[in-house]
Amino acid sequence: MNDDASNDAPDIRYRFSLGWWNFYFLTKLLLVWRGMIGLHPWVNLAFILMLAVPLPSRAPRILRLTVAIPLGIVLLYYDSWLPPLKRVLAQASSLSQFTFSYLIELTERLVHPEFVVMLVVIWILYTLVSRFLKLGVILTVSLFALAVLNKFDRGETSTTPSNMAQRASQNPDHSALSDLNYLVNSFFSTESTRQVSFDAAEATPKPFDIVLIHICSLSWSDLKVTGLENHPLWQTLDVLYTNFNSASSYSVPAAIRLLRAPCGQLPHAGLYNPSTDQCYLMESLKQAGFTPNLLLNHDGHFDNFLKTIENQKLGIEPIKPDGLRPYELAFDDSPIYDDKEVLDHWVQTRNTNPSKQVALYYNTISLHDGNRLVGPDNSLSSMKTYGIRLRRLLDDLNQFVVSLQNSGRNTVVVIIPEHGAAIRGDKYQISGLREIPTPNITLIPVGIKIIGPKTSRSDAQRIVSTPTSYLGLSQVIANIIKTSPFESPVFRADDLVRDMPLTKFVAQNADVTVVRNNGQYYLRQDSEAEWIPYEGEDK
Repeated sequence: MNDDASNDAPDIRYRFSLGWWNFYFLTKLLLVWRGMIGLHPWVNLAFILMLAVPLPSRAPRILRLTVAIPLGIVLLYYDSWLPPLKRVLAQASSLSQFTFSYLIELTERLVHPEFVVMLVVIWILYTLVSRFLKLGVILTVSLFALAVLNKFDRGETSTTPSNMAQRASQNPDHSALSDLNYLVNSFFSTESTRQVSFDAAEATPKPFDIVLIHICSLSWSDLKVTGLENHPLWQTLDVLYTNFNSASSYSVPAAIRLLRAPCGQLPHAGLYNPSTDQCYLMESLKQAGFTPNLLLNHDGHFDNFLKTIENQKLGIEPIKPDGLRPYELAFDDSPIYDDKEVLDHWVQTRNTNPSKQVALYYNTISLHDGNRLVGPDNSLSSMKTYGIRLRRLLDDLNQFVVSLQNSGRNTVVVIIPEHGAAIRGDKYQISGLREIPTPNITLIPVGIKIIGPKTSRSDAQRIVSTPTSYLGLSQVIANIIKTSPFESPVFRADDLVRDMPLTKFVAQNADVTVVRNNGQYYLRQDSEAEWIPYEGEDK
């Protein structure tokens, strides 16, 4: 008897008949097998129970179908790696600002050709097999087995924090998932006690400026995808970090973290609470004798970015890049200006500024997802122009360094991205999506360049490969202020990074947390969810 058959009168023989819903659950199981979605077995079993209960007449079955279709869509979304619905709803106002062309581009990324082909193959498989097998029974038993095995695995690996060290020493490659909650809580507890202090700069005949270049959407993974990890800019830097964790995957939290760099890493929720003056980077630099400057190559209105950074004890208006023509249009159609032109404009402004020492915070969104070039290439998608825009940005920064060298002004340049662009997608999220702060997104290239006409580096470029973050960068800036590299003809890059604190890998975006433990990354979708191994990082 065909499993898909149905009659108006209830029949015990069709108690577990799912009809064409078999295709829905078969697709889900194959997507789980391919690692393209997750699965909540017990919730899906409850849905099967609702679908399979026999109803006495046609009208209730139509009503059930009317309810089941939207419920099935929501359940598929719930099983996917897409952001939680509450997160999407919270971002609704921001999403409404996206241009229509950008929304189309995002849709094209989501509906991948591989997925469409898979659906066709599954449908052909379903139509052939459903004639001979009770697919409803087989799929229900499979889901029940997954649910039981999942529960068994959780019970087998559960433990308490007290025996964590003992088991880790017995088997360092195995970490009980329940230990990770303890590790994360301990991490933030320890971070809350860490701080770097900036000494007031002594009067010196050789003052210098500090330039912080904060780049939206650039990670080591993005550099590898575009083949620009060996761009000349990286070779000219005195210190280069290869294992620096931005800890955030979006601009606003990343900017807050940098502008609070002197204190240990905060949980995501704590970023929006006020802190002590000692934790604000620009306030600390101001107390050390530097005059804060603020510069953007965009209007800063999206997601209240400008207001947010001004609240980080910056309190100054950005320098306006007057008279410049847009180089790009952002995902909300706002203008973006050429980095070299904006920075050159600042250099001219700086030359008329009587301040002896300036600390500039410059933010650029030239690489942001959804940007379109102004000119003949404006029809290309942002993913197709990312490599073009990245090379242009790196060339501009290289020329900016040369301009500073030619100016004769002593300057410390810090190049630090906010987060990556997620050019390389994975099974957890499509290309360009950054809801999960994976290592491909948060491991960023950070570099420091000492520029002065009467000083030069005496040793090799210092590569910092140990895990570090903003606190380590603050220590380097504090070292430079305390012992200026401009006071002697030569300096050592090794001296710049002395006493630099390390920071374990913990990255967050809203409720999502990624942590590294014993060489393995783990992902938790929210504070109540289970930890799962994350295996999408670059090898």
